[in-house]
Amino acid sequence: NTLIKEENIVEFIFENIFLPFEDDTNDGYVVFKIKTLANLTEGSMIRNKAGIYFDYNFPVITNVAESTFSDPSNADVDGDGLVGSEDCDDFNPYVNSLQEEIAYNGLDDDCDPSTLDDDLDQDGYGIDEDCDDTDNTVNPGTEEIPNNGIDEDCDGYDLISSNANLPSLEIDCFPNPAANNVWISTDEPIKLRIVNSLGELIKSKDLRKGSTEIDLSEMTSGIYFFIGESNGHKSWHKRMIIQK
Repeated sequence: NTLIKEENIVEFIFENIFLPFEDDTNDGYVVFKIKTLANLTEGSMIRNKAGIYFDYNFPVITNVAESTFSDPSNADVDGDGLVGSEDCDDFNPYVNSLQEEIAYNGLDDDCDPSTLDDDLDQDGYGIDEDCDDTDNTVNPGTEEIPNNGIDEDCDGYDLISSNANLPSLEIDCFPNPAANNVWISTDEPIKLRIVNSLGELIKSKDLRKGSTEIDLSEMTSGIYFFIGESNGHKSWHKRMIIQK
């Protein structure tokens, strides 16, 4: 319950909470918001304290807290020496107009929306999908051009012939997303290769016909491409997401 007494005293009453005696487990706090008076000016200081009552014992009086009112646009909470439009995150001293933008960290480091954090080539695909974020002609939405040494569609490899001339394998791969293992079911023996979004080979394994469990416990979270090839020159590939 909350009570207001004498116009400037507020009571927060907690009944039947049965706090334990151990100091490590009996802490608590109160969060509240008060509308300020209209005549307060920048630099005004408000002092306050609280009395904490346990049952019918004498209160425990807190220290005196001091709050100084200031114009938020002139505040420098993070102490980086910059305020207002020059500091778009005043709780992070490493985010302000003097910083250099760091790509893919989820922050507007230099407080300049024109310096991009992701999708640097502006093709509509972020780094989690785009295997070359410096070339807007390379992304999962682009049609693969065979035999040019470029992985245009970001499936992990460059085609060696057109899709029309390359028969496909019948393969099931699940679950997707996966964590520590996947199951691959194939109707004939295949050579399985797992590559990351940079085209680097992570794992290679010969699979027999049927279902096989693939251990992914040593692989980190990210986007990978599973590529299967048979002796009959059939191919298969699948984009897989690993989430730890």
